[in-house]
Amino acid sequence: MQIPLPRILSPNLGCPVIISPEDLRAEGIDLVTAEEEDHPEGRLSLLARPSYAYEGRPFEMELKEREELTEGTLPSAFKRTEETRFLISTALRSWIFGGRARFFRYRAKITSSIGDERLRSAGSRPRPTLYDLLLTKDGQTVSTTFHALCLRPMEERLRFIHLTDLHVALRNDLRI
Repeated sequence: MQIPLPRILSPNLGCPVIISPEDLRAEGIDLVTAEEEDHPEGRLSLLARPSYAYEGRPFEMELKEREELTEGTLPSAFKRTEETRFLISTALRSWIFGGRARFFRYRAKITSSIGDERLRSAGSRPRPTLYDLLLTKDGQTVSTTFHALCLRPMEERLRFIHLTDLHVALRNDLRI
C-alpha cells in the first residue's frame, strides 16, 4: 500500500503542539511533512479546524521557512525535546514511504490575529481547544491530521494529565 503524499508527520495525535493563541501569533509552530520527490515549493497551505463542532473557529496558517530534513540539517545536540520531531527514522523513510519521499520542516504562522474566540468556553471561561490540521495543495485538502494542535488560554500554569498504555482488563496471567 502506498501512503499518499504530501502528508503531515508532526505535530500529530500522539504528540500535539500545546500553545496559547498569543504564542502562536508570535512564534508559530514547527510542521514536518513528507512530500513527493519533485514537489515544488510554495504550493501547500495549512488550515486549523476545530476537532469538535461548535468549539472554536477555523483559521489559516502560512507555511514559511521550508527546510529539507537531512542528516546535515539536524543539530548535533537537541536544545529542546520538541526538536526530536525533526528525526526521520529509516523505517519511515524506507518502509513506510518506500524511499519516494523527502521530508521538510516548515514554520507555520497564522495569517490573521486570533484570540479567545478560537477557544471553547465553559462556565464563561476560555478552555483548551483541539484543532485538526488540514494540509491543502492548490485549494484541495490532501492530508488531515486529527487533534494535532491544542490552543490553550494564556495562564500562568498549564495543567494536564498524560495517560498512556492503559490496559483496562483482567490480567492475562490469571486463570479463572
